[in-house]
Amino acid sequence: MKDVYIYCNWKIYLDDEQSESLLRGILSSLQTLTLPDNTPNINLKLFPSTSSLRSLSKIISNCDLPNKKLKLSMGCQNIHYEKTGAFTGETSIMAIQGYCESILVGHSERRNIFAEKNADLNKKTALILENKLEPVICIGEPENLLKNDSEGYLREQILSSVADIDISHQVVFAYEPTGSIGTGVATSPLEVNLKSKLIKKILKQNIPHLDLSLIKILYGGSVNNENITDYLSASDIDGVLVGSSSVDLQKFQMILDKIITLSPT
Repeated sequence: MKDVYIYCNWKIYLDDEQSESLLRGILSSLQTLTLPDNTPNINLKLFPSTSSLRSLSKIISNCDLPNKKLKLSMGCQNIHYEKTGAFTGETSIMAIQGYCESILVGHSERRNIFAEKNADLNKKTALILENKLEPVICIGEPENLLKNDSEGYLREQILSSVADIDISHQVVFAYEPTGSIGTGVATSPLEVNLKSKLIKKILKQNIPHLDLSLIKILYGGSVNNENITDYLSASDIDGVLVGSSSVDLQKFQMILDKIITLSPT
């Protein structure tokens, strides 16, 4: 039975108080959630604003979930590729260790708004793995390349992000075509499944010794309660990276309700 990965990017939609309130609401929903025996294992990971990581991790650590099929943990939205130094406004990996398990790398908003380069993301990925955390490497082509040189563009993003790095650990790739992020226009599950196969093919061709079972592929881009099961039911999609729908408790509860209807694959 395939495990399900639901990663929730809260961006900077919420302040610390709102984040704590949302988390308590999510925990309340999880406490009362009834999971059928054939429900897959559900891995929920929350990526709040960095300022909220410490307080939210304490709330989670003091809460026992009623079902072993459920796992709830935290992630960080970004770090600097140096552990320490004169980098005003950046986040050191040392500041967030102990509060989270994963770190987003190369989200399209970081690439497009903050001009992060593939070389920067490579250094971040190396640092994350050195510190035994999970990198969530975001990749995705711009809309004008979806039907042209999509494969070449993704190959460059993938291989540059892991160049000269041992990724014989669990690494997550989040496929996010930029035309679907925040637009309400999601890429079809069929197309995403094909891109997931392509990502695995690129990795296997270029890193032959890699155990692909350690690589998880998520889809991000206008995921909501109406389309989530279509993605999670696809053969080569392991989970989703949810944005705005994950900061609305009612919508999040609807997502949970849809997940527990999944059949084993």
